[in-house]
Amino acid sequence: MTKGNVEIRQIAVKDIYRFACEAFRCELGAGEVNPIPKSRASAWSQNPNADPDDPAMLAAYINGVCVGYIGLMPVILSHAAEREKVFCLSTWFVSPASRGSGAGALLLTRAMSLHENLFSIAPTPEAEELYRAIRFKELGPMRHFMLYLGALNVLGLPFDILKRVLARRGLSVRSVEIASRIFRRILYPAFRLAAYRMIRAPFAKFLCDTTYSEVDRIDETLFNADDSAAPGSARFFRGSDAINWMLRAPWILEDTTQATPGYEFSDVRPRFRYIALKITPDGGNERPGFLVLSVSTRTDGETTLKVLDYSLNCDYRHERLAAVALEYAVRFRADRVLAPRPIGDTLRISGVARRILLKREHRYFAYCGKRKSFFADHLGAIETGLCDGDAPFI
Repeated sequence: MTKGNVEIRQIAVKDIYRFACEAFRCELGAGEVNPIPKSRASAWSQNPNADPDDPAMLAAYINGVCVGYIGLMPVILSHAAEREKVFCLSTWFVSPASRGSGAGALLLTRAMSLHENLFSIAPTPEAEELYRAIRFKELGPMRHFMLYLGALNVLGLPFDILKRVLARRGLSVRSVEIASRIFRRILYPAFRLAAYRMIRAPFAKFLCDTTYSEVDRIDETLFNADDSAAPGSARFFRGSDAINWMLRAPWILEDTTQATPGYEFSDVRPRFRYIALKITPDGGNERPGFLVLSVSTRTDGETTLKVLDYSLNCDYRHERLAAVALEYAVRFRADRVLAPRPIGDTLRISGVARRILLKREHRYFAYCGKRKSFFADHLGAIETGLCDGDAPFI
């Protein structure tokens, strides 16, 4: 454990990029971390929901060395005509060498002392316990669906079992690993493509009378009235300004040579991009809408396609959106497709999809730093979704 007094420094939105440049270290000492990549700091400085003096990050220092950090990203909570700023806690981390120093707790308690409304996802059961212990309130789980094509790789299980048996006996597993890689590269893609063909079949009729095209930005005119929200519910709102900010200033880059040393979270991947689409129903007077997807490929080659923001008001709108998303899943050979509940439910019309469609949920927690606020009064009415907080950026 790093010894010394912990100092917490607060960095405003207007200063976050300069801070990232000044804090950056190519070579890190023991327990030292880079608190934020310059590319991500540049993106945070452009957040349309942020004011220049809003807090963007709290950084923990011991003996002048940065050992931890927690980010604060302003988002907008919406209910009917009311809108209010709330801060999403993002990228909370303390270097292993400094755990036990109290830096992690100090970062969180300092965030709570800002007298701002906060919310955060709990990535682990341990995080859930901590949030409950420090008076955060659970917003309720965010539920979505994952179409997991990797489930088709069951024929690779014998290779995994054989490797474990050989390893326990002290024998070489090299030949088994080679055979497993051959299967992964040759046979699994064939199974995946065949599965997509069967999954897409029930959606072909919806794709036939739907026109879609890629666009650089989402125009305000593509937003349609949303009738899917429960009466009296509140949501985190993402308008065209927030979506277009995400499109033009991604947090994760595809240039792996720009990886930030000593940064705990992803800042580069072999593939990370957004796809913005204008969706037009054919043969009627319905207004066009939009769909935003993200595609991410990890270093191990697994690709995930996420269905993010969308707006479309016509017959079979979720079926049309699912059909377009599946076209891009095939194009990018996605191993996973993450979709919000309305579109995930729609995928069930495919018998093959039903067999590999998994329910997923994440727990969100909130802290009311402003007791007299719309956020505090409507905690129980907030509907969480796949685009809340920093989820669509990572």
